[in-house]
Amino acid sequence: MNFAAKMEKLPSKYVVKQNKMIENLEKKGHSVIRLGRGNPDQPTFPEIIQEAREKILDSSNYGYPPYGGKKSLKKAIQSFYLTSYGIDLLENQVAITNGSALGLSSLAQILLDPEDLVLLPEPSFFGYEAAITLANGKIYRIPLSAEQDYLIDYSQIPESVLQKAKLLFLNYPNNPTGAVATKIFFENTVAVAKKYHIIVVHDFAYSSIYYTESPPISFLSIEGAFDVGVETFTLSKAFNMAGWRSGFVVGNEEIIAKLNIYLQNAASGVFGVVQDATVFALETQFSETKKLNELYEKRLEVVLTALTELNWEYYTPKGTFFVWTKYPDRRSSQAMSEYILEQAHVAVLPGSAFGKSGEGWLRISLVNDEQELKEAFQRIKNIQ
Repeated sequence: MNFAAKMEKLPSKYVVKQNKMIENLEKKGHSVIRLGRGNPDQPTFPEIIQEAREKILDSSNYGYPPYGGKKSLKKAIQSFYLTSYGIDLLENQVAITNGSALGLSSLAQILLDPEDLVLLPEPSFFGYEAAITLANGKIYRIPLSAEQDYLIDYSQIPESVLQKAKLLFLNYPNNPTGAVATKIFFENTVAVAKKYHIIVVHDFAYSSIYYTESPPISFLSIEGAFDVGVETFTLSKAFNMAGWRSGFVVGNEEIIAKLNIYLQNAASGVFGVVQDATVFALETQFSETKKLNELYEKRLEVVLTALTELNWEYYTPKGTFFVWTKYPDRRSSQAMSEYILEQAHVAVLPGSAFGKSGEGWLRISLVNDEQELKEAFQRIKNIQ
């Protein structure tokens, strides 16, 4: 059969290959500790589950959900953004999506024509490249470094590239590095976007997980940000609702209007029960989210202590549930991760899975309990 050429261009996910390696080891009787996951290990907050149990008995949720999502959810999102980030959203600045992954890929579809140029910081979450590829866009990669706190220095991007660029993907707190954006960086971003007519898509997936005194700032809190872009949000991380596929996009009303039209034609909407549970989560679960953040902070201490004992360098994360570490070995990051998996039966992700700029680094997740984390690092210590 003849398929669209873009399907052949889709980047292969290293996690798929790694999962097969893990399965083979487990079939042989080995116990593998998975430190490469991005899926929260804690259950969805109990009160959210109870709310969903009650709402599933509501017959109004048995039919197709309303186009564009329930008004109750949009109001909850507006209230959440005002309370959390001091941002006063209008209803026409909100779009409901089946998780943020669909939001990101849908934005690429409505914003990009074939061969349009996209600025992609690197290392970065591999979902952005997939979204660009599916929209037949072209990528200009921007290498980031720990020395610059994984923030873009726009002066290093050629003028000719900036003039051609149509879209910029950002993600802070950042997966995989744990870096966060400063107000000055976001202000510079808005200035560059306005000067060169670049649309900004900021992925705010890890907004609730941070290790600094102040929470991460929203891109939309910057003056002029609504003129140039949007922000995506997911319930997956803040509320342990990864499997619920609940998310939204907020920001520039023109982009939101086009996104809603696209979603009406490409997706059937979010199940009403999930929308109702999301309303409840956004309105009532602040204390539970805070407790979850404290849990990750304790796990982070365990991992950073272990890395120090191993004499491994690391970038101290300011957010997310990931740790970005540099190992003292000449192996490639993929070879190193496979060596650790085969010899210690511990799975970590190679930095190269997030682009060439991630070479020499590994990503370690905090979605394992403290005992598992300690056991994993003891195993790694034993093979050094």
